[in-house]
Amino acid sequence: MHTKNNNSTKKLFSAFFKKAVIFLLFILLSALCFLAFRSDLNTFIVYDGDVKTVYNSEHSKTADFINEAGIIIGEDEYFDMPEEALNGSAEIYIRKKNAITLKVDGEEKTLYALNGETVADVLEKYQIALDSDDTISVPLTDEISDGLEFEIVRVAFSTAEETAAIPFATEKRSTAKLDKGKSRVIQDGIKGSKKLVYSIKTENGKEVSREIVSEEILTQPVMKIIEQGTRVPDTSGVVKTWAGETLQYKKVLNMTATAYTTERTSDKITATGQVARVGLVAVDKRVIPLGSKLYIVSADGKSWCYGKAVAADTGVRGNKIDLFFNTYKECISFGRRKATVYVLK
Repeated sequence: MHTKNNNSTKKLFSAFFKKAVIFLLFILLSALCFLAFRSDLNTFIVYDGDVKTVYNSEHSKTADFINEAGIIIGEDEYFDMPEEALNGSAEIYIRKKNAITLKVDGEEKTLYALNGETVADVLEKYQIALDSDDTISVPLTDEISDGLEFEIVRVAFSTAEETAAIPFATEKRSTAKLDKGKSRVIQDGIKGSKKLVYSIKTENGKEVSREIVSEEILTQPVMKIIEQGTRVPDTSGVVKTWAGETLQYKKVLNMTATAYTTERTSDKITATGQVARVGLVAVDKRVIPLGSKLYIVSADGKSWCYGKAVAADTGVRGNKIDLFFNTYKECISFGRRKATVYVLK
């Protein structure tokens, strides 16, 4: 009985030992597989400003890893990274792009560009068309730098038509049928018309220039014709003096008469060299030539009469005549009066 129990114990121990060995082998194999699996992973270190994040991935291509990790960056950022992990690792930097400001189509846009990109590259990337007549404030070949500001001016050309008036000319003709100083219109002027075609330049929708490119006469203007008189009116005639004498005159003038004397002066010589006396009067020689013989009465011909006189002195201007009196008292009494002056033949 004792021998039989020992054999049973040996069998139980042997079975337990086999199971323990199998379990240990399974554990060891699993560890080896895990280690083998871990040795196939790549390490990616992502730097976003001051934040550092470590990832493990089966992918070796950096772009594949980013897609797997779901890392999203803004329009103003870009990845600075190798194409794939080297020796099982790679460093990825999230950096800021160059920010630029563009004024176009009435808006101010903020665009982003990488180092080395040109103005032309940015316009193409953002699908901003530049027409042949448009202007841009910087060369297309310039490389982008952070903070750059530039503008696109949209330039357009168009045509427009309008009808404009043509002013009429005025012709002046002399005629002996009218007195000098008289005129009359013998033909009224009429404006003509013409069609103008303009080339119009606009910048950003606002007109900056307008140029006439063609002109077509629609109706011709009609000249205005004015006749101007050259005939010298005959103002001659005869006048009867207060003394009853009949005098012939060639011109009659309506004038303002004043009075002067040499009573209180030492200079008694007139402009014609004669000694001042009653009958010698002062005139504006541009109105009445010196030496002219005159007959002077009141404007109504009845109130007073100076009588015959000679234009012998100067000192007045315009349509005035200065009558000589012997005394200062007479001058004060005469004062200023309206007179009719006959220039005698």
